[in-house]
Amino acid sequence: MFDCSLDYPDQPWWHAEDNYNRNVAILLYQADIEIRKRDHSAEAYRNAMRIIQGWRDEKISLRQRMRIYYLIARANDAIGLTDKGIESVDHALSLAFALKSEFDVSKLLYHRARMNRSELFFARAAEDARDCMRIIDEHAPELVVESVTSVRLQLLPQLATYEFYLSDFKAAKSHITAARKLIAQTPDASLPAAATAWVQVNMDILKRRPGLAVAPSLQICEIYALKGNPLSYERAEILAAQAALAFAESMPVGTHRDLAIEMALPHIASAEHLAETLIDRSGQALCQLERAHFDRLANRNSGRKSKILAVIQLADDIDDVAVLAQAHVLLGDEFTALGEPGMANGCYRATLDLLRDTEVPALGIPARRVLDEHDEFRL
Repeated sequence: MFDCSLDYPDQPWWHAEDNYNRNVAILLYQADIEIRKRDHSAEAYRNAMRIIQGWRDEKISLRQRMRIYYLIARANDAIGLTDKGIESVDHALSLAFALKSEFDVSKLLYHRARMNRSELFFARAAEDARDCMRIIDEHAPELVVESVTSVRLQLLPQLATYEFYLSDFKAAKSHITAARKLIAQTPDASLPAAATAWVQVNMDILKRRPGLAVAPSLQICEIYALKGNPLSYERAEILAAQAALAFAESMPVGTHRDLAIEMALPHIASAEHLAETLIDRSGQALCQLERAHFDRLANRNSGRKSKILAVIQLADDIDDVAVLAQAHVLLGDEFTALGEPGMANGCYRATLDLLRDTEVPALGIPARRVLDEHDEFRL
C-alpha cells in the first residue's frame, strides 16, 4: 500500500500533535523491532502486544492510538483471533477518519477486507476492497503510476475472489479482465497472475469447464511453490487436485479418465503433508475430502463415507461453514454413486440450509444444480 502513518511506529512530525507521548513512542518502536526481528510471526505479534499492554493508562495522541489499534488488529489476526482483529481495525478506522488521513483509511480497509474474508464475510470484504480502490483512484493523479498499479494488482484478484463466493460472476469476470490487463503491462507480476488465475480456475470448475482449469492450476502451484507462503502453496495443491478430479469426472470411463484421476494423487499427498506441518485444520479437512473424492473415482472402497463424516464433525468443531458445505455436497455425491438418491438429496438440501444466511452462496451451486436436475427429471 501507499506510504502512510501506519507504516511507521513513530515519525518526527507526529511530535507536534496534541498529547504526543514519548514513552508510548518507545514502546511502539520496541514492538515494531520485535515484529520485524521475528519476521511477522504469530509469536512476534504476541510479544508485541505484551510490550504495549500498558498503553491504556497513558495519555497519547490520536495518531499513536491509531497505530496501537492497528498493531493489535494485526496481532489478533496473526494469532487466529480475527474477529477481535476486525474490532480493533474499526477503532483504528474511526481515528483515521478523524485525522482525515485517507491513505491510512485505505490501508485499514485493505486489511479489514482480508480479515472479513477469513471470517467468510465476503460481502463486507468486497465493500471494503471497493472503498479502498475508490481512494486509490481518487488520488491516482498525484501518485507514482507503478505504485497505483501495484496496489490495484493486490486488490483486483481479491475483489474477484469475494465476488466469486458471492455468486456475482459477472463482476468477478470484470475484475479478472482488469487484472490481466495490468499483469500484461507489469514486470514480475507472477503472484498477482496466480491470484487472478486462482479465481478463474474456481469459476471454470464450478461452471463445469474443468478442462480449462487443469493447466492453470498447475501453473498456480509452481508460482506459490517458489514465491508464495506455505499456506497458499498448500491451498494451491488442493485446488490442483480439485481441478484434476473434476476433469476426470467429466470424462468417459477409460484410460484417459484413469490418468486424470491419478494426476490428482501427488497434489493430494503434497497438500496433506503441508496441512499437517502447518497444523491447518481446515486444510486437513479439505485434503480428506479430496482423498475421499479420489477414492470414489478410483473405485477404492476405503471407508469413504466415514472419511466425509469425520470431516463434517471436524468442520463443525472448528466452525468452518465453507468446509462443512463442501463436505455435505461430497457426501451427497457419494450417496448418488451408491444408488441412494433420497439420501443424496438430503445432503444437498442440508448444504443449502447451511448456506442460507452466509456470504458464500457460490458453494451451494453444485447442490442446487443437482436438486434442480432431479426436479426436472420428475416433471
